Amino acid sequence: MKTLLTTTLLSVGLAGGAFASTFDFNDAALQDTLVDRVTTSDGAITATLDVFANRNYFNRDANRVHEALIFDTENGADGDPDLQSGFVRDGGSDVSFAGGVLAISENDLSAGDLPDDNANGGTITFNFLQAINFTGFSIYDDASITVTANNGASFSAGVEDDGAFNDFAIGDERFFNVTSLTFDFGNHSGAIDDLQVSAVPLPAGLPLLLAGLGAFGIAGRRRRKQA
Repeated sequence: MKTLLTTTLLSVGLAGGAFASTFDFNDAALQDTLVDRVTTSDGAITATLDVFANRNYFNRDANRVHEALIFDTENGADGDPDLQSGFVRDGGSDVSFAGGVLAISENDLSAGDLPDDNANGGTITFNFLQAINFTGFSIYDDASITVTANNGASFSAGVEDDGAFNDFAIGDERFFNVTSLTFDFGNHSGAIDDLQVSAVPLPAGLPLLLAGLGAFGIAGRRRRKQA
């Protein structure tokens, strides 16, 4: 009994933490498609998406598309040159190829329209299937975005030039242990990419501790029966 207790407590102290995952939107099967659910590249974290697209000339009230679009920046027959091919880091000269990026759709792809981001912006909300820690993301193509979590934490960032991108790190723990994130594009076009998240772990070793306590209970009952 003492040996089991000692082993359980040691396991609690040595239990590991969470690992970082990325929503990179690079799944080849999802390029230039509308999505309502996304998963990190390692398959560890999933979120459903709620989208609201602001009205513009192509996205009118009567036929408004409220969908998230994974935009293929490298290979697609797309309707937005600013989101195609290489990107220059905002304020610098580094070139990056983004693969897929997530945007608010402007066009009805089912009608044969080319994939394009909504010129007047809107919001994309990630509803995570588990609590996560959010630590950073990338912005593409002349966008100004405010991220708000369900706990009220807020972070604003932007990219100034068409065809440019930049990476943003949150830098503190305001976005830890949250279950939803809303990306508000305001009235701007643009896209997001490479959301850095990690699952919020259970208190270190809690499952092992509960298993150990359960074993103690079973052993105690057996001993009482034998007595």
